[in-house]
Amino acid sequence: TEFNRHNLKPDIFLESGTFEGDISLLFSEKFNHVHSIEIHGQRCELLRERFKDRNNITLHEGDAEQLLPAILETIDKPVAFWLDAHYSGPDTGGDPNYIPIVEELQAIVDWGLPCVILIDDVNKFGSTCNQPDYPQSGYRAHTFDWTHISERQLNDKFRDYFDSWYAGDVKRRVLIK
Repeated sequence: TEFNRHNLKPDIFLESGTFEGDISLLFSEKFNHVHSIEIHGQRCELLRERFKDRNNITLHEGDAEQLLPAILETIDKPVAFWLDAHYSGPDTGGDPNYIPIVEELQAIVDWGLPCVILIDDVNKFGSTCNQPDYPQSGYRAHTFDWTHISERQLNDKFRDYFDSWYAGDVKRRVLIK
């Protein structure tokens, strides 16, 4: 609905925080091309095997904060973003107490083209958490402290750039430019 209201028709999907690759695979069926960024080297090896038959997925190995600006330099049309780069327990990458959402949003603002952005796990911003095991989803128990970032901080910093900023649900936010 929001895509239609803003007349956005992105054919590129860009995900930060690939994890097991389910989102990339799903959206590779709906978009012409998917870029997916994963920081964890061993996980990337598994993902390359999982994506080997999908010629429209490009897996980028490294830190989203560092890779996103360079990837965006190669794109000259609207993009749909899924921002989900963060530590998710043992066997994932990154610092448990850091999420690069401010840097990712700044890279998108600096890029400047129309887009839709879905930010995952907003409900955990501004908090500490003891995440239990979720064996069915592959998540293992871990703790994190995301008190350094809040939704209000993001809104204060970026509200003048985005045309729309609304709750997709309790866990996600959608931004449109």
